[in-house]
Amino acid sequence: MIVLGAGGFAKELTQILISDKYGFNEKDLFFFDDVNNVDRRLFNKFPILNSTTRVKEIFKTVSPEYCLGVGSSKARYLLYKKFEKLGGRIKTIIANNSTIGIYEMDIHEGVTIMSEVILSNSVSIGKYSLINVNVMIGHDSVIGDFCDISPGVIITGHVHIGNYVQIGSGAIILPGIKIGESSIISAGSVISQDIPENSKVVGTIPSRVIEKLPPFDR
Repeated sequence: MIVLGAGGFAKELTQILISDKYGFNEKDLFFFDDVNNVDRRLFNKFPILNSTTRVKEIFKTVSPEYCLGVGSSKARYLLYKKFEKLGGRIKTIIANNSTIGIYEMDIHEGVTIMSEVILSNSVSIGKYSLINVNVMIGHDSVIGDFCDISPGVIITGHVHIGNYVQIGSGAIILPGIKIGESSIISAGSVISQDIPENSKVVGTIPSRVIEKLPPFDR
């Protein structure tokens, strides 16, 4: 399998991928980085591919599977589009030590769920989204596609989060809130009112919109 990215988040993801649940090793786990275009290995062990030519070789000789090893919504979207055209098959990754509800769950393809996450029952996670370490998502909540939910975020019950939303570390989303598409919630914010799409938000109660953002370019 190829992990798209070879930076800090990819390093964290490695620990899950080499666990007994997935069982990858240096023979079948690769990383992709065409920005730092040099031959190298992650942790001096796992090969880092620096061209799509090498990616196609791995897809043909090892496996067409890949996962998203970057955090931001934009980066996840762009890499997904690129690798789908190369014929890759995206894989959902869920850490073994996360707690996932067993009733009315809807976890779509390409989702990454990191360690110590808690998902209550009746939760939907949209395609290609990242749920990072120590996130809690309450019952009857919906997370859109390509969302980036940072470590320590608390999303309470009946919350609806649109596509391409980024929520910073430690933010709290109170019950029944709707966050519009392509918005950014700053770290540590407490959201007690609905947020329009394309908004950058900071602060605790009351949080406030400090900037209108351009629509997500796709």
